Amino acid sequence: MQYEISTVNDTVTVKFEGTLSALDLIFMNQDPSYRQALNHNTKLFLDFSQIVGSTLTAEDTTGLALLGKRDAEKTTNIHLVILLGYAEAEGIGMVLKTIFAGSTWKVTVAETRDEARQALQQ
Repeated sequence: MQYEISTVNDTVTVKFEGTLSALDLIFMNQDPSYRQALNHNTKLFLDFSQIVGSTLTAEDTTGLALLGKRDAEKTTNIHLVILLGYAEAEGIGMVLKTIFAGSTWKVTVAETRDEARQALQQ
């Protein structure tokens, strides 16, 4: 698995490729460039469209939810746009939506790149 972080204007984009694991999301969460970008921008775009599979377990999901809740408490008013792209990604989208429910984050799950672009322009 690989991920790439970039920032353009007020949007942080994280593109994932390959097979997604819990460690990938943990490493991304601890990545200094991700942390800095998240603290200085208002939109976060997680692009899972190049994912070919996932090894996330129920236990992984619980641990990631705790990490995500911490982010939601520290950074406010983020618009999170999640681009899915493979059959199993819907579960990832729902997990991420649940993680940030009740926070000040707005969460949009997109099924196409056009939907994601439109959401990011809002």
